[in-house]
Amino acid sequence: MNTKAKILIGEDNEADVILFKKCMGDTEEFGFELIVAKDGEAVLKAIEASWEEGERESERVGLVLLDLNMPKLSGHEVLRSIKSDPRSRQTPVIIITSSDDASDIKQAYDNHCNCYIQKPSDLQGFRELCQTVKEFWCDMVRLPT
Repeated sequence: MNTKAKILIGEDNEADVILFKKCMGDTEEFGFELIVAKDGEAVLKAIEASWEEGERESERVGLVLLDLNMPKLSGHEVLRSIKSDPRSRQTPVIIITSSDDASDIKQAYDNHCNCYIQKPSDLQGFRELCQTVKEFWCDMVRLPT
């Protein structure tokens, strides 16, 4: 991933947003910017705005961490919209949600999520999740530009 890309967190639970921010640590160290959207419509607006703001990859959302249970538009609806738009369909979307329901998992993969993770229930779990996201998606993975 371009290390200057933006990471968009689609999460309506303020406590989880705080945990993500705390556990992602110093984003400057990794060269990315965290953006938070607290409902499904705001997620889509943030992605659209990142395309309108600039043509360089570094100005676009490069990774989406998305909860399924959000107001206005569900995570499933947001995922379908992201993956159906030619401009954003290659943007990786990681579903991070409390749901372990088999139908949610199947629907998310049917709609082309890149990864489905059940949300950790404790601080240590969040730390491990964020470290894994940073190491894998920000350091190891090469994505199309």
